[in-house]
Amino acid sequence: MNEDNGVKIMFGERLLKIVLLVSLLSGCAAGDQFADLRVFMKEVENKPRGSIAPLPEFESYQAFTYGAANQRSPFEPPIIVPPKTAEQKRNVGVKPPKNHVKQFLERFPLSALAMVGTLQKDNSTSH
Repeated sequence: MNEDNGVKIMFGERLLKIVLLVSLLSGCAAGDQFADLRVFMKEVENKPRGSIAPLPEFESYQAFTYGAANQRSPFEPPIIVPPKTAEQKRNVGVKPPKNHVKQFLERFPLSALAMVGTLQKDNSTSH
């Protein structure tokens, strides 16, 4: 008997769920809720359509070639070159001897070297 009651309860629950689902779906389908929207869309479709102006013709882009790349930048201050002294003019051709052994610092160009500070020990300063 318990099995028979359990089957009837399950059948009743399923039937109730189906009835609720059908009633919900039929409630959503009743009436035309979008009638005003359909009328508006037909009015808009029946209006005369405007025309879109064609895009204007553009001239093709001409690339600019920068011709002053090998000149000094206008955003940097000019380099002031002092005139050569008489001694500098005389020492133009001075070069080290051919058998000269290069020291460590001679491997670097003078423009790459800069003084960054001094060391002091027992009141004697060395650069």
